[in-house]
Amino acid sequence: MLERSRYLLSIMVTDAGPTPGRKKLSFPEQKSHGGGLGRVASLSFYWDWDGCAGLPVTVKARIELP
Repeated sequence: MLERSRYLLSIMVTDAGPTPGRKKLSFPEQKSHGGGLGRVASLSFYWDWDGCAGLPVTVKARIELP
């Protein structure tokens, strides 16, 4: 989902969950080498997530527009 106002962009993305056979985390992992959540953190002034281990997770981000 994408919402835009004059000064704010709000994005919500849902992942289907972990690939079978991979480690199940209790929260989204922000990798130090610049994975997707690292990019979200660098672009947004606020972000959070909702979901649980082994199930789909939704990441929400708010980005200020110039």
